Amino acid sequence: MSGVVNDQARVNIVGFSFYDLKALFECSVCDHEFFDVIGQEIAFKNPRYLLEGLDRFLGARKRGAIFGLSFLSGADAEEAIDKLLLILNGDATDSILAATIDALGDLSGKSVFNEVMQHRNHESPYVRGAVLRLVYGSQVERAEEILADYMQDPHPIVRQGVADGLEELATPRAIELLEFIAKSDQDEVVRQVAIDALETLAE
Repeated sequence: MSGVVNDQARVNIVGFSFYDLKALFECSVCDHEFFDVIGQEIAFKNPRYLLEGLDRFLGARKRGAIFGLSFLSGADAEEAIDKLLLILNGDATDSILAATIDALGDLSGKSVFNEVMQHRNHESPYVRGAVLRLVYGSQVERAEEILADYMQDPHPIVRQGVADGLEELATPRAIELLEFIAKSDQDEVVRQVAIDALETLAE
């Protein structure tokens, strides 16, 4: 999955009932990972709650619901994709849009490639990073070409995503691009991410 959750927190709530989880999900907590953890567990217990509440959830709670939806399968997943596409094509905040792209990548991958690529030049580096994750996570055609284009992105967090994606692709061309980033990127952290990726691929 594209999101990151606290595994220890999930272990602590895995035995909770849906009603316990719902009460937690409706608390006021200033921590988006809290809602990701609860949203994931609710998806296993009562996905209808997330699907039916998605339109009314706001902020970190909405983001947590979207993350939870990324764990669905079957008919629930198809319904989730339809709802997420509405968010993708609507007027979402940057964090919600990025979470939506990540969830769509987990649920649908290549089938939503064209819709997601409409946001490839979004003003938020976090949205552009989510687009990148779908590109390399879904192993779409032209993935190397698309990642190479992003090597010139002005934000280092996006260029770090490029290095991660090239490591994931692990093709000869991807390795060449990683070597270039490791030597030439203007940001020290990005260069180090590329160096680490090359070392991992050499093992």
